[in-house]
Amino acid sequence: DAAYNRARHLLIARLDGSIQYQLAIQADAELPFSTISRIFGHDVDSDGHLDLIEQSLVATDLLEWECEPAQIETDFWPSCIELPEPTTVTLRYDASADTWLRPS
Repeated sequence: DAAYNRARHLLIARLDGSIQYQLAIQADAELPFSTISRIFGHDVDSDGHLDLIEQSLVATDLLEWECEPAQIETDFWPSCIELPEPTTVTLRYDASADTWLRPS
C-alpha cells in the first residue's frame, strides 16, 4: 500500500518581494486525509482584475479509498471518487490596496 502525498505552496509576490497572497495546496491519495484545497482565478466582478477562488473540502468523513497518482488532477483535486460539494470563498482583488480581500 503506497500513499501519495502531494503538496505545493502557492505564493504570489509583488515586484518589491512582499507577499501578496499565499496558500498551501495539499492532497493525500490515501485516508486519513483531513482537508484538500485548490485555487483558481477568474474575474468574478468584471472589473478587469483577476479574483481568486479558493475551494476546500474536509475529507475526514469519506470512506476509505485510494487514488493512483494519475487520478489526482494537476490542481490536486482527486478524480477517483465522487466528492461532496466544497466550501468556496471568493477573494476580490482591491487595486487600491494591491491585494485580495476575503469576504467579511
